[in-house]
Amino acid sequence: LELRDLSTRMITARAFNSLVDRGMNKADILTESTCELVGALLAKHGESATEVSVFSDRHGGRAYYGAALQQRFPDARMSVLHEDKNNSRYELAATPSCGRIEWSFTVSGDSYAPVAMSSMIAKWLRERAMTEFNRFFQLRVPTGMTLPVTAGYPTDADRFIDDLARLGMRAGIPDAMLIRQR
Repeated sequence: LELRDLSTRMITARAFNSLVDRGMNKADILTESTCELVGALLAKHGESATEVSVFSDRHGGRAYYGAALQQRFPDARMSVLHEDKNNSRYELAATPSCGRIEWSFTVSGDSYAPVAMSSMIAKWLRERAMTEFNRFFQLRVPTGMTLPVTAGYPTDADRFIDDLARLGMRAGIPDAMLIRQR
């Protein structure tokens, strides 16, 4: 195995909500984003690879990914290798960017090193984003008042939104910028 590159995408509350408003759910958003990221990496590096393995965690309760893969890679010959409640595996053959892709979506996918690594990177990026998010608001706290930072998880996020309102800091910031619909 060789790590050749990595790519990430931040999906803000505003972007997430916009996609939900267009009829997508969280699993759809994750699948579409994952396919786009893999597609971009394949376009960049795939010509030197005859076989590529992609490991993904399951996206919510979704068990079937064939249609999404076929839509993202319409020129590839897609085959279902296996689909059950724990693992779904697909083969994309004769893709424009490489010869063959085997793609697995697995419950507890972080038992595979590539998924565990991507999970660690995502968590690190989230922590960095929350640091900057908190810094933005800390710089605007009225003199003599305090605003405890937030990690952004549901219960604490509700407290944080209430604190912003209590401090008069919600003016001009729409909910859709701060709060994910789902």
